[in-house]
Amino acid sequence: MERIIKLVILVAVLYFAYTEVVPWMKKELGMGTSSSITESTEGSGACLALAADASLALGVGIRPFVLPPIDVDAWEATHLRIESRISEAESACFCFEPSCDKANEALSVLSHLLSELDGGFRGDSLMPLNGAHDQARADALLSEAEDLAREGS
Repeated sequence: MERIIKLVILVAVLYFAYTEVVPWMKKELGMGTSSSITESTEGSGACLALAADASLALGVGIRPFVLPPIDVDAWEATHLRIESRISEAESACFCFEPSCDKANEALSVLSHLLSELDGGFRGDSLMPLNGAHDQARADALLSEAEDLAREGS
């Protein structure tokens, strides 16, 4: 019973952090997708917004699991949520623009990183040593995609 209560509290805290704190931090730090990108073209705008959301979901989602012990059930729910965001972004990024190509490249990096993290958290494989580098690479690719969308490419 105590474990269920802790899980409910954890879910509530994560939900609050994701719905309130993360948007506030993005606003305060000037991060996130600018309105010019989402208005640029329908295809690349939705693609870039969803790809940025998937990257943020991965970054925020793995934080509770960086130190052992790992709650495998909580990780499974987080993994499925992040995987769903990546899949949704991949579906939206089916456009024939250079910005979509860059976003797809970033999503591929995120998907690979998520797979490596999943194996590491479950004990099926070693934890990725370059996870932070891969996340930064995906974010850099998304930044390039945003620049391409601004240029109209």
